[in-house]
Amino acid sequence: MPALFKEMDAFLEETAPYAPSARDDLYALMMKASSTHPELYRDWLVRFHDSPIRTSGPFGKTSSFQELKDAHESAPETLFYVDLTGQKSGNFTQRLLTSLLKSEHMRCVYGFVFNHHKMTDRMFETIAASKKLDSLVSLEFNYISTLRAQHILTLTSSANLTGLASLKIYTPSSEFGDQDVEQLAQDPNLGELTQLQLVNSGLTNASMRALADSESLASLRVLDVSKNSHINAQGMELLLKGSLLEGVRALNLNNCKIKDEGAVMLASSPLLSKLESLQLQNTGISEAGLEAIAASKHLSALTWVDAWGVFNAISAQGRAALEQPGAQREGLSIRFHG
Repeated sequence: MPALFKEMDAFLEETAPYAPSARDDLYALMMKASSTHPELYRDWLVRFHDSPIRTSGPFGKTSSFQELKDAHESAPETLFYVDLTGQKSGNFTQRLLTSLLKSEHMRCVYGFVFNHHKMTDRMFETIAASKKLDSLVSLEFNYISTLRAQHILTLTSSANLTGLASLKIYTPSSEFGDQDVEQLAQDPNLGELTQLQLVNSGLTNASMRALADSESLASLRVLDVSKNSHINAQGMELLLKGSLLEGVRALNLNNCKIKDEGAVMLASSPLLSKLESLQLQNTGISEAGLEAIAASKHLSALTWVDAWGVFNAISAQGRAALEQPGAQREGLSIRFHG
């Protein structure tokens, strides 16, 4: 990794408010990285999108065309993400979307968030046809009841959206489910995707099999299947049968019912040698599952385990034992409470 990106990563790890001078320094590094290492920069933007600094100038959220227009005109080289959550569903029309995507201001947009909107087939086709989305790396769909795999495939097959690195789907109470994951897992156009989130989307163990068998997601670094309560230890067994997790650095299984059986499977898998972060909130695990993970020789890169949750069965005695000096591998932190 070039030193330039290590400097940029240091900004993402900061928790204190950013001074204007610090934001300017990061912005200068980003502009340099975008021109000297465009592919690495695209992947870095995904991490940037998930960091607190993205909401502070000169980077930030715009919620309407007018906001985007004003922001872009005041800072033409700045990158923005467009969060249309504030657009009420009834006001989010084909005409509005078409107008937005025709604007040259869209060239500065690296992320799009759609939330609670009634999206039609034509809307997805309009996004795919836009020639202004040069910088787009992240798409997020929340509570889009009409969303199906065919809509995502419409986007990923577009020659105008070849830089997509992050896809986030949160679709409770919709028809999205296992059959859609099976189609996405076979999509050859997702080869550059580094982050996939399929949260609360009606998935079962069948989706784990589909993901495990995928040859298209070889670049994946972050996998989030949280809040899919029908995924259990059998799902972990299926997921670990493929090679998908070999490159994954962060795995979120919050509210999946894997219990100790699934935790032991994770601890026993040589596929997870690069895993750095593991989310296990409300997964039904006890200290036995955590002990297996903490002692695993395969999880040598793991630095963070989140085991908080009222539905986890970790006793006070078990927690105390795990917090004893030497009980955890050096460099590993386990979170037990909020």
